[in-house]
Amino acid sequence: MKKILLCLSAMFAFGALWAQQDQQYTQYMANQYTINPAVAGTEDFIDVKLGFRTQWVGFDAAPKTMYLTAHTTLGKEFSSGHGHHKGEHGYWHGIGGYIYSDQTGPISRNGFYGSYAFNIALAKKVRMSLGASFGVKQFSFDPNGYRKDITDEGDLLIEGAYNDVIPDLNLGAWFYNKDFYFGISAYQMLQSTVSFDGIYDEEHNDTFTKFNSHYYMTGGIIMPLSRELILVPSLMLKYVTPAPPSLDLNAKLLYDDKFWGGVSYRVGDAFSLIAGVVLNKKLEISYSYDMTTSAIRQFSSGSHEVIIGYRFQHPKTLACPTNYWSKKKW
Repeated sequence: MKKILLCLSAMFAFGALWAQQDQQYTQYMANQYTINPAVAGTEDFIDVKLGFRTQWVGFDAAPKTMYLTAHTTLGKEFSSGHGHHKGEHGYWHGIGGYIYSDQTGPISRNGFYGSYAFNIALAKKVRMSLGASFGVKQFSFDPNGYRKDITDEGDLLIEGAYNDVIPDLNLGAWFYNKDFYFGISAYQMLQSTVSFDGIYDEEHNDTFTKFNSHYYMTGGIIMPLSRELILVPSLMLKYVTPAPPSLDLNAKLLYDDKFWGGVSYRVGDAFSLIAGVVLNKKLEISYSYDMTTSAIRQFSSGSHEVIIGYRFQHPKTLACPTNYWSKKKW
């Protein structure tokens, strides 16, 4: 029993150390909705994205994640206020959905969420969106996925598969205009625990059964360099106890609203190269490669992430300043 408890505790402590008790993405810059429910409804279109990430390639039982997100506006064309077509007044609603599946060795997590956001003008040419997402997280342990040499024969904890479904709540706020964006969010606010069918170990219970809250702060500045070229420097700060804060520093270049490339540095962890293309202003494809800089590089050749997105246009489209990588103006 002690060996498997130690294994599970180590896996969760290791995940927390890299701010990974919740899934980690490199391309959150291309899909901020994955880390902030308030982003729902901040685009001029129905934004649908499918993502896949394989982390620490070469590492035994490394994390693999797939997700599907979609969000859009509601009532935007009917919001009140003069000059709404310039984005200066009025309000609207945003709705969205987020589904993901994450597998790390014998442990898997699946999440299903629906979100709502309220978008309102804070000041002239500055908007605020407040959002929340609620759903369930399924946590499973598959006894066929563990290494038998680390367990004791007859260990009750791993004789059968364990599955638990828990509620989850995420909150966020998003501030933006055509020149900047800034967001804060908190995930796993309910701090639910996994029961393992009532089997606990008092010494390790708090370590590997509790889903700690994750806190995100992200921001960026849109800097036109020429008529066709835009630079977007940005950062993200992430915190989850008991791990130290994690900081990402990013820079992205967009050319002619079609092609973009960038670099990202997750302090003490990885250096990333990112590139993407937008075809016919609808189809988006992006790829990132993480070169690990931590001690894990001895066992891993890096991480890969791919996102495919599609922009479904609304029948009535109003100009909106929320395309952070575009040269569009209000």
